[in-house]
Amino acid sequence: MCEEFSCLFLYDGRVLWNLTHSHSGIAKAAGLKDETTGTRRKYLKIECKDLTFASIQIDEPEDLPSWYEDQQSELRAALESILKQYADYKAKRAPLDADYKAKCAALYADYKAKCAPLDADYEAKCAALDADYKAKCAPLDADYEAKCAPLDADYEAKCAAVAKLISGYIE
Repeated sequence: MCEEFSCLFLYDGRVLWNLTHSHSGIAKAAGLKDETTGTRRKYLKIECKDLTFASIQIDEPEDLPSWYEDQQSELRAALESILKQYADYKAKRAPLDADYKAKCAALYADYKAKCAPLDADYEAKCAALDADYKAKCAPLDADYEAKCAPLDADYEAKCAAVAKLISGYIE
């Protein structure tokens, strides 16, 4: 599962990352295939929960390739540098994000305020149409019920007769 920051550490010491924070997205952008597991793997999937080196985790740590042992110090140096760059990027972007969200929130509030009377008008018109529909259906319902009543009574009488006949055999 991709976290706050995700990257790929390649067997040749390179670290690949982008703003997708998706291992598959990074691999696809770099033209890498999803490698097999084990020692033949050409890259590791790395995740970081909070932009500190202490929170770094290797995805699928139970199956490390053989080249990983020899390159741990290179990975650490590269990741510390990249995490600092990404933290700087996020710090610069934070006020832009906040401004954007505030402006969108104001626009949404304006939209909802403008929709409120339209929603009320819509509900009122629908209520009137619903009442008209029910009023027109009422005589049809009554006529239908009146025509069905004798059929229902006849059916119930026949059922009662069959039940009485059967009960005489069951006793």
